[in-house]
Amino acid sequence: MYRKTYSEQLSEQKGFLLNMQILADAFEDHYKLLGFFPSGNRPTLKSIRHYRNGTTPSISSVYILWAFQVNSLFSSFQDVSLIIIGEPEPGLLSPSTSYIVLSEDTDIGSVYDFTTDLFLKYASWDLALQKALFSDTPLQDMLKASQDIFKNPLFVHDSDFYVLACPNRVEGMLKWMIDSRNGRPMVPLDTINGFKIDKEYLHTLKTRHADIFSANQRGYRVLYMNLWNGQHYEGRICVDELQSLIKPGDFVAIEYLSEVILTSIKRRNIFWSSMGRNPEEICKKILDQSITDEHEVSRLLRFLSWGYHDQYLVFKLITDHADMTSTFSTSAFGYIESQVSSSHAFFYDNSIVVIVNQTAGNNTSAQIVSDISYLLREGLFKIGLSNEIHDFSQLHVAYRQASIALEYGPVTDDTSWCFYFKDCALDYMSHKVCEDISSDYLCAAEIRTLMDYDEKHNTKLGETLETYLTLERNVVQTARALFIHRSTLFYRLDRIHQITGLDLDNPRTRLYLLMSYQMLK
Repeated sequence: MYRKTYSEQLSEQKGFLLNMQILADAFEDHYKLLGFFPSGNRPTLKSIRHYRNGTTPSISSVYILWAFQVNSLFSSFQDVSLIIIGEPEPGLLSPSTSYIVLSEDTDIGSVYDFTTDLFLKYASWDLALQKALFSDTPLQDMLKASQDIFKNPLFVHDSDFYVLACPNRVEGMLKWMIDSRNGRPMVPLDTINGFKIDKEYLHTLKTRHADIFSANQRGYRVLYMNLWNGQHYEGRICVDELQSLIKPGDFVAIEYLSEVILTSIKRRNIFWSSMGRNPEEICKKILDQSITDEHEVSRLLRFLSWGYHDQYLVFKLITDHADMTSTFSTSAFGYIESQVSSSHAFFYDNSIVVIVNQTAGNNTSAQIVSDISYLLREGLFKIGLSNEIHDFSQLHVAYRQASIALEYGPVTDDTSWCFYFKDCALDYMSHKVCEDISSDYLCAAEIRTLMDYDEKHNTKLGETLETYLTLERNVVQTARALFIHRSTLFYRLDRIHQITGLDLDNPRTRLYLLMSYQMLK
């Protein structure tokens, strides 16, 4: 399934668009505003233009004109935005028009230049936000670029109240505490406990648009925007009203800022890099069995939108290159994740490890191998695949299975490049049990008896017994495999019974014999 690249996603973004409220907020500080009449007031504006008589305005521009230019034609214009110098005659504008009225002695050239600069300011802000998406500290850079927009200190905290970025602290702001367990700044516990019983704060946790948190708790208002990644609450952007009044246009700006932050969350770089932690580090700690904070695992799953007891598969890629990290570009991670739905790839122990959520991705191991076959072929990789597990905390077991598949698979088939743990498990078990007791003393003594008999009498009773058991005692198939007549097979089976006394009707006996042959190999 084709997925858009990050560059393609960015190119499709419409960018930040102003609305008339933002213009009105700015005009209040510089001009004599006679009135502001918003209609739908949607963010659609990209530029300012002089209105020319007889033209139909576009919804993507705000038009500046004199009041005497407003005539009956304007009643048919829908969803247009105007800056009018002087007061127009009543009833000439359609109800869907949003417009600002300035005094008739206002210099129209000055207004045009001021508005142009305003558009350029927000365009520069938007460009800085998109550049921050690719920086080493994206969240900090985004907030730093936003300080001149909101003219107040702002910060972001996650769902656990850890402060992820705060580029400028000012007098009056909440003082963070430092979590002794990890050294990270966070909202003080007494404030968090106060939030838990504050009805207004509890209500704010449900909002999906920008809103104001009153001054009841902190002594100043806070403009906030919750960060919702689908149905998952990731945290919140906060703007403290400490240096200037929060204006209605700030609501539009903070909602756009949240969209950019969420874009980066979905690309898995903002929250983790801001914390000095990333998904790879948590995954590696799980594989190392060195994870000490189970809360980090929960955050990782929430971050990936995965469930603790979903069905997971781990596969491991190795190559003959001495140092895979220097010869294999991390761009391949993006390729793997684009081809294998609901997967996460990273370097670990000079190999590429991929965790796949099969519940979310609805894919099978065979489909996964097929989806990345091009990469495997071009990179001369060998792949080991684990069995499915239903417990995220047991990822280290699945990783070990994938490693075992790569270790034992080539022993039996050195021409293949794809190995499943389920096909190698018996070899692994046989090897492990023989570490304690030698296979000569662990396997069935009757097999050794048959081997000695064969060597002494130049017969093939041991081979006959193994083939007979492997083919589940099917006489026709066994005779065909040994290239002998059925009567010869019956004779050999009878001799085996006479020499060993084995009861081949007993399933435990048959299993022990098959395991013994396996261990002897």
